[in-house]
Order: sequence, then structure tokens, then C-alpha cells
Amino acid sequence: LGMGGLRADAMEGFGSLVFAQIRFLVVNLNKKNQKSSSQELAQLLGLYGEAAFVFLLRCLLEEIDFRDTKLQKDSLKVQLLAINLAKLSAQPNFAHLAVEVFGAATLLPSVQEEFLHTVMRGVKANMAQQLSLGLGLCQAPDEQLSSEAEKFLRTKLGELGKETAASLPQDLMHSLLFYVQQHDGFSKQRATLVKLLQQLYSEATVPIALLPLLYGQDHDANDLNSRLSYEVESVNVSASPVRPALLSATGTELADLMQDLGYSCCASAKCVYEIFSQFEGINDASIAAVVGMMMRTVSSLDDSLSLHSAFSIAISGKYLEFDAKFDADKDDHDKALTAWNLDAFIDAVNDLPQVSWRRVFGLLDTPTLGDAVGADGLALAVTLHR
Repeated sequence: LGMGGLRADAMEGFGSLVFAQIRFLVVNLNKKNQKSSSQELAQLLGLYGEAAFVFLLRCLLEEIDFRDTKLQKDSLKVQLLAINLAKLSAQPNFAHLAVEVFGAATLLPSVQEEFLHTVMRGVKANMAQQLSLGLGLCQAPDEQLSSEAEKFLRTKLGELGKETAASLPQDLMHSLLFYVQQHDGFSKQRATLVKLLQQLYSEATVPIALLPLLYGQDHDANDLNSRLSYEVESVNVSASPVRPALLSATGTELADLMQDLGYSCCASAKCVYEIFSQFEGINDASIAAVVGMMMRTVSSLDDSLSLHSAFSIAISGKYLEFDAKFDADKDDHDKALTAWNLDAFIDAVNDLPQVSWRRVFGLLDTPTLGDAVGADGLALAVTLHR
């Protein structure tokens, strides 16, 4: 989901019609019209962007009866809510959007801690998503909402274990540490969180962004500057080189790069890992975008013009697949690959614990694939599904 399109202030002239249609589709969602309704909602969100996206989430929260603990009656709406809350958590302005959604929704009862727990259980949100929601809503201007969000956040921090903490994104760790250190009422959670993260990261291995928050009390500014200078300038062979910021994989960026690099970037699982290592936030949607791209380009790419060799050398200092794939005596055209190596792609994706093939194939049920997918593309999808 792209958060482009029209913002709220640009929709006021005709937004009521768009919003009315979104609510109509949500209220009347059933098994018979699920596919067509989901497609129409996707088109509306693509056209009208953030304002429509926020309104869709409000409608889902309002129309789902969370008093039903099993949520069977509203299971389709819950599925739709789960998909879009995951997209919400990936947005850079997540905190603002979360407040827009939960703060403006007309809910009975009003948003309370138990309601937040119920919603998160219903959509089967992971711990990172739950902590992000709590942290975002804590910043709500409405005192009641922020107070209930703080209760929710305290509970979630109390449930955090070492293994779960290790899986949290580094920026979320930083935000949590900063928040609990700046706000009263979190002294117990602050001590527990610091102890937990110090078990994960020693002073020598802690990421530089977390160093002042985890060990800053033992160092002055000059110590921290020295540590930063050392990490940047160190030529110790055991130290990792300073890397540029990772690319976002919240849209089609991963698929677009792999298409630009051609079949060579999928020559082996190691090549695919190399691509994945340049991105953060790889999820079901980004892998689904790659599969859709592969279905459209089964045999249409000219790999003799591939940029993968230059990319691989820039990333790792060597071309990973030169020895395995090429014979130096052959012409460039004969060296080129002519199809995607699906086995290599599958092996690499299987090492991403956050990605589910079932959810990936569910996301392929979208009109965005268009007429560009032929019989060979469908055959590729079938091969992946097996």
C-alpha cells in the first residue's frame, strides 16, 4: 500500500462519497463478495491515499464486535484489519496515524487498555507491532487515550522476554528506551528493559545508537565520541565495515531492484541473501511483490546486460556467482541466465522467519498483476506453491 494519493485536507470536497463507499464495503463484507470488495478497497486506497487508509481502519474497528471473544461473525473483517494494521505499523509516521485511527474511531466502549489487548489478540499481532502501537498511542493528545496506552505499554513490556527482545527492530528498541527514560511511571519497566537489553548486548557489542541509553551513565560525551570514532575508523579485520542505511522494503522496492539486476541476482541462495541484506522490513507483501514481478518476467529479461555483477562487487567486494556461473571462455550472451532460479529464491525466503508463504500467495490475489502475467507466469506461481 502506497501512502500517496490525496491527504485528508484535499478530500474534504468529495471525501464523504469515498468514505461512504469504504464503510459500505466493510459493513457488507462476506465470503461471496470478499474478493471483489477487497479489490475495490485496494483501488480506493491507491487513489485516495492516507486519508482513505485511516478511515478504513476506523471503520473496521467500529464494525467488528470485539465483545465476541472468538470473532467468528466478523472473521473476514478481522482478517482485513490484520492486513492493514501490519501495513500501518510499517509507515514512517506510524505514531501519528495510530492516533488518527484509534483516537477518532467511534467505539463503545471507549478505547481502554483491555480493548487494545483484545484488538491485538484478534489480529494476532506480533510483539513488535503491539509495542509500536502502545508507544504510538502514548503520544496521543487525548489524556484518556494516552493514559490507557501507557497501561497497555507497561503490560507488554512486562511480557517481553530475551528471545522476543532480540527480534525487535533496533529503532523500536531505541524509541522504547528513550520513552521509558523520559516519562514517569515506567521506572520498573525501564530497569527491566535495560537489564534485558544489556544481556543481549555487552558494552563492546551494543549498537552505537543504543550505547548512550544502555551504558551512557558510565561514560561522558568524550567517551561516546571516541567509541563512535573508533567504530568508523577501525581497520580491525574482525570489525564489520560501516554500512550505508538499509533500504526500505515496505513497497515494491525489493522487487524493482531484483528486476533491474536480472536473473543473475537469483543464481544462488547466497546471491538472494546478498539482495535481502540490503533491505529492512522485508515482509509478506514485499516477497509477494517479488513473486508477482517474477510471474511477469519469466523469460523476458536480457540477462546479458545485467547490472548484478557491479552490484555484487559494490556490496561484497567480489562477484559472488562468477566462478559458479560463468566460463571465462564463453561470450557474454552465452554466459547469461535465462530464467529465475526458483530453488535459490525459495531457500532464501525460507530463512526469513517473518515471512509466510501462505500469506504471500494470499497477497497475490490482486488486480495489480494485470494482463502481463501469461500461462508461463501462472506455471511459475504453481511451481513456487508446490
